Amino acid sequence: MPRIDCITTLAGYIHWLLTGNKAIGIGDASGMFPIDESTQDYNESMVKQFDDLIATKGYPWKLKEILPKVYISGEQAGELTEIGAKILDRSRNLQPGTPICPPEGDAGTGMIATNSVRKRTGNISVGTSVFAMIVLEKELSKVYPEIDLVTTPNGSPVGMVHANNCSSDLNAWLGLFREFSEAMGQKVDTNKLFEVMLNKALEADPDGGGLLSYGYFSGENITGLEKGRPLFVRSPESQFNLANFMRTHLFTAFGALKIGMGILTKEENVAIDRIFGSRWFI
Repeated sequence: MPRIDCITTLAGYIHWLLTGNKAIGIGDASGMFPIDESTQDYNESMVKQFDDLIATKGYPWKLKEILPKVYISGEQAGELTEIGAKILDRSRNLQPGTPICPPEGDAGTGMIATNSVRKRTGNISVGTSVFAMIVLEKELSKVYPEIDLVTTPNGSPVGMVHANNCSSDLNAWLGLFREFSEAMGQKVDTNKLFEVMLNKALEADPDGGGLLSYGYFSGENITGLEKGRPLFVRSPESQFNLANFMRTHLFTAFGALKIGMGILTKEENVAIDRIFGSRWFI
């Protein structure tokens, strides 16, 4: 602890290599320490609390001395140095001096790509894991383990719900259907397979015919499950057909995410005018 010189993210580290500037975009910064929207900087009262808590340790630094400077979108956060140019271009043709924007991670990229940086908007990134980011009108009333607080690239507070599980179990079942088709001598195009199977869910009973699936391919932080244990069950009375099967597995892919979203909309009364999907990794 006494030897800490700087705390940053991977994006911030690369930025430092290229510019020599210990800078960070406000979105990435919010993942390291709480941000005050009014100042667009680290929360001063919490910084003081932290420094007071470690005062007896005798460390040679204060918290803000080891945190990178916060920048918002549109600001210049340094220039490409001669060393940085050599890192990027071994041919030595690239010249130093290029202005560089604040370093951010892929969460900010998703917000911008879906035009979800205004308050009451959000985006959802869907794949083997899934997360939704909702731009908040005000801070949450209390801490929720299921909700991560970050910001947009221009400093607005964002409630992020991240679930470890989404499409993995669904992908595994569709892989089984592909294997069956190929065993029957039918070569199936991946896009066609997903199109047909997912559209079957539209024909299902509203309750999925009484089928039940827990698509925990891995552990799940939201529900406190340590290890993945995918499970599909039905009763003798369940309506077991393809449409209900697909609807059940499609809905369970978003089950853990819905718990976190329920906290935002029901416990915190967060208003959402629109939400966009950004990608689905298969």
